[in-house]
This record gives sequence, C-alpha cells and structure tokens, in this order.
Amino acid sequence: MFRGTVQAARAPDEGATAFRAGPTDLSRFPWLFCENLLSFGGGAAVHLLILVRAALRFVPRWCVPRDARMNQREDHMHTPNRISSRTEPRMKACLQPRLQSRIQSMAMAAAAGLCATSAMADIVQAVWAPFYCRYRITDMPDYDQRRLWGLPANGYMSCVPTAVMNLYGYAAHHGFPMVQPGTLDYRDADNHQTMTDFIGLMGGYMGTDDDGTTGAGLIQGLSLWNLTAAQGKFVVQHRHGEEANIDTIGQAAVLGGLVRLNWGRWKELPGGLVTRQGGHSVTLARIERDLSSIQLWVRDPAQDEGDETSWAVRANYQSDFQSKRFDVAYRDFGDLGYRSYLDLGLKDGVHRIIDGYTSIRPASGLTWKQTGTADWEIEMVSDAGFGGIAQNFDFGTDVAEVKQVVYDAAGLDAFALVRLTTGATQLRRVNFAAGTSSAVEDPNISGDLQQIVVGRHGQLYTHNGEKVFCISRTGVLEGYTAAVLQPEALGYDDSTDSLFVLSPNQRKLTQLDRGLGLRAQFLVPEIVPLGEGSSMCVAADGTVHFGHRGDGRIGRLNPNATWGVLNMPGLGSVQSISAGDGDRLYVSNGKSLRVLRKLVGATGVAWVYDTESLFDEQPIRTGFEMLRSRNNFDPDLYAGPGWQDIPADELEEIGEPVADCNADLNGDDIVNSADLSLVLANWGGTTITFDVNKDGITDSADLSLLLASWGACP
Repeated sequence: MFRGTVQAARAPDEGATAFRAGPTDLSRFPWLFCENLLSFGGGAAVHLLILVRAALRFVPRWCVPRDARMNQREDHMHTPNRISSRTEPRMKACLQPRLQSRIQSMAMAAAAGLCATSAMADIVQAVWAPFYCRYRITDMPDYDQRRLWGLPANGYMSCVPTAVMNLYGYAAHHGFPMVQPGTLDYRDADNHQTMTDFIGLMGGYMGTDDDGTTGAGLIQGLSLWNLTAAQGKFVVQHRHGEEANIDTIGQAAVLGGLVRLNWGRWKELPGGLVTRQGGHSVTLARIERDLSSIQLWVRDPAQDEGDETSWAVRANYQSDFQSKRFDVAYRDFGDLGYRSYLDLGLKDGVHRIIDGYTSIRPASGLTWKQTGTADWEIEMVSDAGFGGIAQNFDFGTDVAEVKQVVYDAAGLDAFALVRLTTGATQLRRVNFAAGTSSAVEDPNISGDLQQIVVGRHGQLYTHNGEKVFCISRTGVLEGYTAAVLQPEALGYDDSTDSLFVLSPNQRKLTQLDRGLGLRAQFLVPEIVPLGEGSSMCVAADGTVHFGHRGDGRIGRLNPNATWGVLNMPGLGSVQSISAGDGDRLYVSNGKSLRVLRKLVGATGVAWVYDTESLFDEQPIRTGFEMLRSRNNFDPDLYAGPGWQDIPADELEEIGEPVADCNADLNGDDIVNSADLSLVLANWGGTTITFDVNKDGITDSADLSLLLASWGACP
C-alpha cells in the first residue's frame, strides 16, 4: 500500500486505545485492516472483500420479514403494485445459487471499475453570487428506486440510497473508476440486478427498511460506504434545516460537490404552524437562479417512466434517464424561518420545503502563504475533482499576515484569522464561490485574537488569551467565558459537541459545551509535551491530538480518558495539526505536510507515514486545514415519523419531465457546430463526456445521434 519505507511508531498506550461508537468507528469492521497487508491492484482484493462481506451482512434484510415494522405502515403495504416484506417470498431471493451469482457480478463490477479509464467531469456551468447561480452537470445517472426483487418494499422506500447511488455512479464514470458501483453501464438490462444489489448494500449500510431511511441512518451509512466502497476518496457534508436552501445547495454544487437533496411535505395547521409529513430524496442536475426566478432540475428516483399497468415488467429494467424541472421560491414559514420551497401553484395547504442536502466531493484541504513580498493567499490542495470553482482566494494589501484558516461547518466558506497592516487582528469570512471576503466584527470581541475553530452547527470559536468567544453563524457574539486561564489551542469534538481548550502554561485541557459551559477539566501529565505555539484537533473517534512548534511529539487524550504520546521519527515540529476522515492526521512541520495514518492489527495499533497520500510531503510551510465530513443533524429536530420517506406510489405527479439532450456536449441547450467540433476533436476517444450514446467510444454512432438531435434541446 505504501511506497518507500514504512516507518512505524507506537505510543505507550496505543494497545489500550478505546473507540467511541459512531459513524466512522471502524473497530467493528476488522476485515478492512487487511488493506494494510495487501498492495496489488490498487487494493482490489480488499475492495472485493468489502463487497462480499457487505453482501453477506445484507442477506438477513432480504430474508427476514419485518412484521413489527410493517405494522407501522400497514395501510401502505397492500397497494396492488407493491409487494410487502411480509408477503413477498424473500427466501427465494436468498437461495444460495442466486447469492453466489450476485456476489460474482458485484466482484466483476469492481474489477471493471479498477480497469476503466478515468474521464473528465461534466460540470458545464458553475457560477455563483448572492441571489445568482448558474449550475449544470450533464451525464448524472437517474437510477430507478422501484425494483421487483432485492430491496425492502421493492424499493418504494429507497429514494435515499438510490439518490446517493446516482452520485457514486457519476463519480465512478468521471475520474474515480475504483469507486463502487464501478463503471458498468447500468442502463443495460444485463446489469440491472447488479445495480439493485448495490442500492441494497447502500440501503443496508443506512438501515433502510419498509419505513425508509432515517437522517441518522443516512449519515452513518454514507460514512461507512465512503470509507469502504468509495475507498475514502470523498468528503461528505450533510446539512439540515435552514442551512439547506437553494442558495447553499447551489454553492455546494459550483464548488465541485455532487448533491443529493430532499424536500419535506409540510402541511399547514391552524394558527399558521406547519408540520412535516414525510419527504423525498432526489439528485441535483441543474440550477438557474437570479433575482426574478429560480428553477431547479433534479433526477427523481421515483420517476420510472412507462405504462403504470406494467410496473412488474418495468421494475426489471432501467427507465430512460431524464430530469424533472421545478420552479422554486422563498417565503417566511414562521418558526421554520425563511425557506426555499417547490413553487407548484397548488392550493392544497401543503408546502414542499427543501430541508436537507448531502454533498460529496474529492478530499481536499487549504493552506495559506505569502505570494512574492506582499499579498497573502489561500490555496486549495486537492486531487483531480469534478470541476467547478476552486477554493482559492487572494487577500488585499491591507492584510499583513494570515495566521490561520479553517473551513466553515458546511465546507463551503472559510474563516481566516488575519493581522492587518495596522497591527490589529481581524476575523474574515471568505466566500470562495463568489470570490469575496467580509469582516466578522462585533464590538464585544476585543483584544489580540489568537486561534479559531468551527463547531459542526456553525458557531465560530476564538480567544484573545483571556476570554474564549462563541460567535454565531451570522457573525453575532453569542457568549464568552473567562473561566479558562491562559487559553491557547482550540479543538472541536463533533461526536460530543464539545469545545476543547488547551492551556499549556497551566498544563490543563478544558472541555466546554457548545455554549461554553464547563464539562470537564483534565490535568495534562508530565509525559505529554507542551509548549508555546500549540495547535490542536479532535479526530472523528473523539481523540484529542495536540502538539507545538518546539517538539515533534504529539500528545493525545483518548476517549477513555487515558493519555498517550505519538513520537513519529523525523517529524521535528508541529506547526499545525488537522484531522481528516477515518484515521489520518495532517501535520505541518514548517517544511512540509506529513500525513500520519493509524493502523490497527491483531497486535495493537501503529502509526505510519502515509506516503501514498496526495497530501504527504507537500511543500507547506505555514499551516494546513483538512476538509472533513461533518453534519448538523439533531435528532430532536430532524427525526420522528414526519421524517420518514414518502412511498413512491404516494408521491404527487409534480414537476415537468425534461428529456436528456445527450448531444448537447457543452451544455448550452442547443446541438450545433460547437458540439460537432467536440465530437470530431475526440474521435476514437473513450472519454464519456464526448460519448453521446455512452457506449465507451466516440465514433460514427455518436455522430449520427448528434446530427439527428441538431437544434434546440427539449
């Protein structure tokens, strides 16, 4: 797996490290650690092992009736076209020959993905500004959720895993062929059951059942899929509530994210209140937004076109890919706030409010540096992505130094702590999509600000050496505390919604709640190195890591309240430390960035330099902030019966169907000489972007389709 020499270092307590159960707790999946022992085929053997183990884990979901859960939706389980898990002969789907066939086909799909050629992305429009967005992605899959065999309730409640599978299907065909579901053509009837199995596996990870997918299930399942079947290639962001609107969704998309969104069916009650009565998930394809109108195009998993009377036949093949177009508007919904909704013109007392989205994009990070002798800039470090707007930004001449940069909670903007030419420190919010920055100022925040960190709900925390401040998402001071003496480094634990504050001179680590109330205080033992210039991060499993510029050792507080020291040979210094997804730390030592990876085996835990990582040994001399998967999910707000999925056969016929215009290669809504030039320039190539019929090669068949489609798109 690693090129060059593998260097390992063990902390004194590594063998006793405890894990906190959560979405990224890999201690329950020991077979993944085989990846550390295999090095052939880009991890192909591990990839197949993941698929086999996941398939075996999913067998009980096909075989065992869910009478208890079915009772909750008894009124929906007797519709003519849906076979319930109580009456469906699921044992037939679990016969050993079929299971072996499915595993074999999935393994072949994985192998095909490993051998396929990467292709450029099809984001043909990506422009964003306040109250304005032009985004369009072509070649996004449109897999059907309703399937005759293999999914709970025949897929009627599987809109979430299907909408998400669209994203990974797109990624596999556009630069990431190693990612499941691989590069098979799932419009081909021969591959239909294989896609059913992949949707079933995704749903198994998410806990999708006859009631649909919960918000917690979506987050946990997608985290596991991303770290296993997607090989950790992406970062996943989930936002719920007011943060999920047409503008933030457009912002996530133009920055190169692939987006799944959901709308809720909110019904008006007496007194103007609204209550959610189910929802539906779709995949983003296009946005056109300005001051006068907003239009949204999506891939709807429930839109399996054809004669409804022949559903049992249609459920065995993939329908034609197409989008649905909606008008979107904003209005004030009282306690829900100012929200975007599908403007259908219906007078039924029901509002289809956009209330959640998920974005996946390739792993990336931010560094900051001085260009020439004056200007400072933020620079994005990333693997090849899907296109869109890069997260780079140049500061003006009024900034003398950039001290620190962190992502906001959604991974869209960044907060920068800068020192102005006047000598004062200032907080700046950087909007990468618009290419602007604005000061975060409050008259109650004073002094020389020293460090910043962002919580998963969007609050920004900073301190001036005496007080720790909490600032809201809108830039308003929510509170402060002076109870922590001589604060220096800050870190935020998403799993417990805790702010950690390190005071090296006091040898204390203080744990605060998100509102700055005291939770716990720890005395740092003498074996743990402390010093000036400290930095800190909290990993996904809740482990607190910290170091300082005068020492290459990394101190650690484990979730079980034990202490440890990580001593990596040759690290030298810790200029900054950042945690990514899974078990990796990103440490800048003032000369370059080093990526540390935790390996778990039968004999304990070891840390190595991950020299295969794109980020390892990048010449970063200041600091580095790694983008990581985050969410603002709150079960008190976004869980319960109202947050279940709407069965596919109970969805209203809303939205305008729009057929794909595959010959419009540049996305300008017309097939003309510009598209013809692209086909001719890529003649004989295998890049899917210029392959009109998606058969793997640009040839005379594509030319014929292009000429037959000449003119304006439908």
